[in-house]
Amino acid sequence: MKLVIALLASAAVLAAAGSAIPAAQAQPRKPLAPRASTVKELRAQLRKTRAKLAHASGALDRKRHQLASSQQQVHSLMAQASQLQATLSQTAATLEQTRAALAASQAQAASLQARLDAISTPLLVAEEQVRREVAYSEGVLASAGVPYSHGQLVSQAAMDYVVGHVNAPAYGYLTTIAGIGVPALPDPILGAQAGICGDAALVYAAIVRHFGYSVRSVQFYYGPGGAWNHIADEVGYDGGWHYFDPTFGIYYQEAGSVLSITDARTATDPASLLVQDDSLFWTAVVRQAQNRELSDVSFATDPATAVVIDGQSF
Repeated sequence: MKLVIALLASAAVLAAAGSAIPAAQAQPRKPLAPRASTVKELRAQLRKTRAKLAHASGALDRKRHQLASSQQQVHSLMAQASQLQATLSQTAATLEQTRAALAASQAQAASLQARLDAISTPLLVAEEQVRREVAYSEGVLASAGVPYSHGQLVSQAAMDYVVGHVNAPAYGYLTTIAGIGVPALPDPILGAQAGICGDAALVYAAIVRHFGYSVRSVQFYYGPGGAWNHIADEVGYDGGWHYFDPTFGIYYQEAGSVLSITDARTATDPASLLVQDDSLFWTAVVRQAQNRELSDVSFATDPATAVVIDGQSF
C-alpha cells in the first residue's frame, strides 16, 4: 500500500512535471522567429559590410599603389628638374662666355675696322695728292698775280699723276710674263701701278670726277682698216670740253687754254699746239720701236683717224 501510494505519488509528480514542461517551453519559443530574422539580416549586413570593407581595402590598396607610383614620378620629375636646372646653369654660363667672346670679337672687329679706315686706298691717295698739288699751285699763281683755271689745274695734275702711276710696260710684264691680270678698277690699277690706255682713262676720270668735273671718253680708230685703237678723256670745265691723254701725258693748248679734241683736229697746225713730256719712258720706247720721227700720238689729229666721243662711260 505504501508502495502503491508512493507510485501514485510519483506518477502524480511525473504528470505534474509533464504538464508543466510544455507550458514552460511554450513561453520562450514565441520570440525565436524574430530573432532568426534579425540574425539573418545582421548576417546579410555583415556580408555587405565585409564586401564593402573588402572593396574599400582593394580601393585603398590601389590608391596606395597609385600614391607610390605618383611618388616615384615625383621623385623622377624632381631628378629631371634638378638635371635641367644644372643644364640651365651650365647653358647660362656658356651663354655668358659666348657673350663675352662676342663682345671681345666685336671690339677686335671695331679695332680692325678703325685700322682699315685709317689706311687710304690708292685712289684716295691719288685724289689727296692732286688736291695738294692744286692747292699749292693756286697759291703760287695767285701770289704771282697770274690768272688760272681751277678745272685746268685739276685736269693737268690728275693727268700727271696717272701718267706716273698707271704704267703700260708694267701692265705688259704682269699680263704677258707674270700671267697676272689687273682688274679694271681704279684701286687695283693704281695698286699694281700698271695699265694700258683704257685703264689710264678710267683712273683719270675717277680722280677728276672727285673734284666735281664731268668727264667723257674720246676713242680713236686708226691704222689699216681701223684695226688700232686708243682712248683718252675730255674734261668739262669753264663752259667747254678739254682734251687730256693720261696715257701719253699730252694735251693741245692755244693761248694758254687747253683745246677739245675737235678743236685740235681742225687746227691748221695741230703739232704746234701739242704739249707733251718727251722724257716719258714709254713714249721713248714706242718711238724707238716704231722708228718714227713724228710724235707717236699723231694719230689723234690725223684726218684718217675715226674719232668717237663719249662712246664709253667711266
